This record gives sequence, C-alpha cells and structure tokens, in this order.
Amino acid sequence: METNIERYSLDKTAVAMQQPLSCGFFVLYGPQAATPQLLQLCAKLALKNAVRILDCGNRSDMHLVARELREITRDPAAAMLNIRLSRAFTCYQTEALLSESRSLENMPILILDLLTTFFDESVQKKEAERLFGNVLDHIQKISRKNPVFVGVKPIPELAADRVDLMYQLKEAADQFQQLQNTAQNTENEKYQQLPLFDSNPK
Repeated sequence: METNIERYSLDKTAVAMQQPLSCGFFVLYGPQAATPQLLQLCAKLALKNAVRILDCGNRSDMHLVARELREITRDPAAAMLNIRLSRAFTCYQTEALLSESRSLENMPILILDLLTTFFDESVQKKEAERLFGNVLDHIQKISRKNPVFVGVKPIPELAADRVDLMYQLKEAADQFQQLQNTAQNTENEKYQQLPLFDSNPK
C-alpha cells in the first residue's frame, strides 16, 4: 500500500487523474468523503466510458455531474447514460452490491462514502467487521480488472470504536490520498482526526 502524503487541493484532484486509468484500489480521504472530487471524475470518465457508482452515503448528486458535463460536452445527456448508479443504505446492501460486481471488467467504479453504513449502531461491531472484511476482499478482487476509487471521510466521534475499519481500508488500498483541509469541520459534525500517517496503534 502506497500512502501519498501530498495535500491535494479540493478543486484540482479530479483534474489530476487523467485517462487512461490504471486498474487498482485507490482511496480518497477528505471532507464530504471526497464526493465532489469523485463526481467530477465521474463526469470526465462518462464522456467515453461506462462508469459504475456505488453510493453508500446518499451522496450521489447527479445534478452536479450534469453541470460538470454541460461544461465539457455538447451532449451531456449521452454521457449521463454511461453512468450506472446503485445505492446502499445498509452494510449488508453494500457487501451484496460489491459481491455482485466481482465479475466486472474494464469499468471505472466509484464508491461514495464507503464506511458510513458500517457505523450503524444497530449492527454489532463484530458483524460490521465481518462484513467489512468481505467488502475489502470484493474490492481487491474487482480492482485487479478495474480502476476502483473509494471516498471516505474522517471517523465521527460516535463511531470511534470502529476506527479499525479505516486502518484496514488504508492497509488494503494500493494508494491512499488525504485531501487538503481534512481536519476541518465541514459538515457540522464532530470528527475524530485519524493519524493516518503514523504507525497503527498496538
């Protein structure tokens, strides 16, 4: 796993990701789970490719994608048809949708706010950890034949007991990028700032 400690500006991250994309497991960690960057990337990819979005945090603002497309193409409607959107509202749905995606090939996959469904207090911690282990296995398998981009945000204080999920994600990823201003409170919620670039606690 490569950790990139360079701080990317929020408005330039997607632009820096140029086509063609390599297969792999890439994580963006930042405010709003890096959703604006991933949706900008989605718009650019949809010009020429089918794109799969898995929304785990109710963040798929397709109006934003449409606005991005109107700025870069005369036929945004055609590009929008290239986007396949699925939503997961529970960690069980997240695991199931990724399991169904294991056979995909040569399709960029964007996973929005992956960890949110695993913070559900109605799901026991051990069960969430079991399901997340399955999810990481699915993503690693999928990323061998597809570029997979995962967005995550800082851990809410209420879910601090599940911080190990973030460490597991970091270790499983091929590349982990922390966006600029991640520590700032951008969503009116208290977060635990994860020491991503330190050694894991014993």
